[in-house]
Amino acid sequence: MAQPAARRRPPRFGVSQGWAALLWVALAAAAPHQHAAKVAGDSTQAAADSTKVPADSTLVPLPKTRPKAPAQPDTIPTKRPINRYRIVEPYLPGSAAERQVAISRGRSKVNLGSRDGVQPGSIFSAINGGLVIGLVQVDSMAQDTSWVRLIKLENVLDPRQPYPLDRSCELQPKLVTLETIPFAGDTPQISPAMEDRLAHMAGFIRAFPEAPVLIEGHSDNSGKKGQPLALSLQRAEQIKTYLNEYCRIPKGRMYTRGFGDTRPLAANTDEAGRRQNRRVEILMVDKVPALSDTTAKAAGKKRKP
Repeated sequence: MAQPAARRRPPRFGVSQGWAALLWVALAAAAPHQHAAKVAGDSTQAAADSTKVPADSTLVPLPKTRPKAPAQPDTIPTKRPINRYRIVEPYLPGSAAERQVAISRGRSKVNLGSRDGVQPGSIFSAINGGLVIGLVQVDSMAQDTSWVRLIKLENVLDPRQPYPLDRSCELQPKLVTLETIPFAGDTPQISPAMEDRLAHMAGFIRAFPEAPVLIEGHSDNSGKKGQPLALSLQRAEQIKTYLNEYCRIPKGRMYTRGFGDTRPLAANTDEAGRRQNRRVEILMVDKVPALSDTTAKAAGKKRKP
């Protein structure tokens, strides 16, 4: 009698082999999620790295990587742009009897402001039809609006008019104070906010192509004899180069002067005061200034008799 075939037993998995299989399945299922998490983590880290700002980014020297503006001629353009700066709301006295009040204390509204780089105390000529009516001084200002008062009356168009200024008056720079740039040693402190202000200021300067621009350097009293004067002129030349290369102001319009430590804003007795004195001031005037003796010495030039 034939013996029945031996029944083949299924292979037995030991405990260790079973756990290994389960671990393999779990790893295979988790691999896509781990990859996605890694990609997401890398993206998050990259975004975080791209937003990192150096601690000293608010104070930067002259930008070396910023693209320079197209080269500009050093001569004043013959075509004069339309003057868009004028009195938009004159002071209106209550009666003709208040004419003196309108001249001495009346404030007129003009369409220029701090965005243009203009500082309080700046002086403009008010011109009507080519005739200079008088001088006005910026009394107070907002971002796009200023209020001026008449400080000198030179001509009157209509004696019957109770107020000397009207909406026909254009403004021309007489002695306009613009931005002040602080320095840390030899380095101008031009923050991103200062760059924006200088860009707006350059637009204001270009609106008056016939007005010379003064760039005046100042320093504290540190250093050997003669160093503050030479350093102040060097700072003025740096800002002149910046305005030409990055703000498209022609070099032929700009005049540099150095005053050393002769015009301090604060006492040089501590670092806070010296920091205020290390600066360059930018101004617009109505005529080319004479070269001062101090600037001539600092530049190594002899002043003609």
